[in-house]
Amino acid sequence: MLRFVRFLSRHPLKVFLVYSFVVAIFIQAVALPLMFPSAHAGDGMLKVGDWISYNKWALESAEIIRTQGWAQHLQQRKDQNIEYSVLTILYHWIHPKPWVALPLLVLFHSLSALVIFRLLLSISRNRTSAFVATLPYFLFPTSLVWVSQVHKDGAVFLGFFLYLLGWVWLFEGDWSRFQSQQARRIVRSTVVILVGSLILWRCRGYFGYFIHYAIGTLGLVILTVVLHLRNTPFRYRVMLLGYGLLIVVGLSKWLPGSGLDFVKPLPLVVDGVKVTKVGQLRKIAKKKAAVRVAVAAPVAKTEEGPAEPVPARAPAPAPEAESAPKMAPAPAPVPVVAAPVVEPSSMEEIRLERPRVWLETEWLPEAWDRRFFAVSAVRWGYLLTKSKSNIDDHDLFYSALDVVLYIPRAIVVGFLAPFPSMWMGDATSDASSKMRYLAGLEMAFAYLMLPFLFAALFLYRRCPQFWFLFLSCLATLVLLSSAVPNVGTLHRFRFGFWTFFLGFSICAVIQVVPNIRTYFQNVGRFWRGQSKLEPQRT
Repeated sequence: MLRFVRFLSRHPLKVFLVYSFVVAIFIQAVALPLMFPSAHAGDGMLKVGDWISYNKWALESAEIIRTQGWAQHLQQRKDQNIEYSVLTILYHWIHPKPWVALPLLVLFHSLSALVIFRLLLSISRNRTSAFVATLPYFLFPTSLVWVSQVHKDGAVFLGFFLYLLGWVWLFEGDWSRFQSQQARRIVRSTVVILVGSLILWRCRGYFGYFIHYAIGTLGLVILTVVLHLRNTPFRYRVMLLGYGLLIVVGLSKWLPGSGLDFVKPLPLVVDGVKVTKVGQLRKIAKKKAAVRVAVAAPVAKTEEGPAEPVPARAPAPAPEAESAPKMAPAPAPVPVVAAPVVEPSSMEEIRLERPRVWLETEWLPEAWDRRFFAVSAVRWGYLLTKSKSNIDDHDLFYSALDVVLYIPRAIVVGFLAPFPSMWMGDATSDASSKMRYLAGLEMAFAYLMLPFLFAALFLYRRCPQFWFLFLSCLATLVLLSSAVPNVGTLHRFRFGFWTFFLGFSICAVIQVVPNIRTYFQNVGRFWRGQSKLEPQRT
């Protein structure tokens, strides 16, 4: 078995291409029409999914192109996305059936698996362990969605993995001496980074926001790596740092912020005052609290009826001399009716009625605050669907601090959702229910392997490529978990980044288990008196 795996690891791309193509043909031609006809929508497509709409639009557009020409098609479809455009071209040039897109889908998935294999190989330095660690992304049933159906997730993951590969190529260079080879490495890495970013932005525009966040973490990673290049001359450290910052600033400027610029935050109106910042709301709350304390009156308990407020009494007059004339007592102060105080419950009601309410944070730059609002807007849009797969639907974000405070919960959801209670639950359709069972099997394997991630953190602690991949995938995973409360959608969106952590764990297991076995064998030999460590007799 080990020899067979080693043989496969020598030709990873051929293995990925052959397996993906065979599985895609089997699903469309055999599994759906013959084995699961209740989930078959015709032409090898599942009943539930975006591919139904893509196929319908592509058929209409191909007919328009055939009868009226390309000009009429471009005039009618100006807002087309990438998968719809590609499918239209394939329908027009080859044949109007979904199977014509299978070679392209298989290529995307196979190249993504190959890039993961290359990234894990840069960490483990072992082709067999890197190949085995790539199998969760390649073999898990979730990946069959974008292998056998017309979907863009395969291209999205390919773009992100190419983006990571470009940075890893930079880390692998020997910068002790700057030569022409290093210049070629810089050019190659830059091209791969830009191509991956372009694919990611073009396939899923609002993912540009997540790229921004990952790029923000890369600045710290690059700085850390550059400072640890002890054998590198100082001028080359400065050059590398400047190059990294140039790429970060350039991509941050060129790529879109969130793809949600049309969504505007709504101001919060309290007693006719427009509140747009957290500080304003705190001042209003403090002012109302002070007024409430000033007019508060003690409450007298009565045996019959509700409690009645006791009118406030004037303070007792100071003792006066006998010769001084007595003054009439001061009239009781007129009770002041304070404006209704905004309690947490009433504030929550206001927020639930207007979920897009957003309060700016004064000390945070406006561009950063807008990106935090993008996370809130995406989450609000998913919660409006009221799907059965939604989780933490009571957690809404109204300021940047709310997003930050949700990070611990986002880490738990990102790594461990869907939870066991959701593996066997009823879904909106029969196909979705079957996907829940398959996702449960994937999560059961993940629960066994993720504890070894701590071993990977220790084993690869001196590897800059590992920390770069770990931080980039963790940042993207946290953002996806914060923005997407629908567990089914989240599991598909995060799949490529999440399987990286499984790959790290598998590499650690392959490296640790033989050492543990050798250790216990040596301990057994020692107790039997057969240890080679026994002192020699003279």
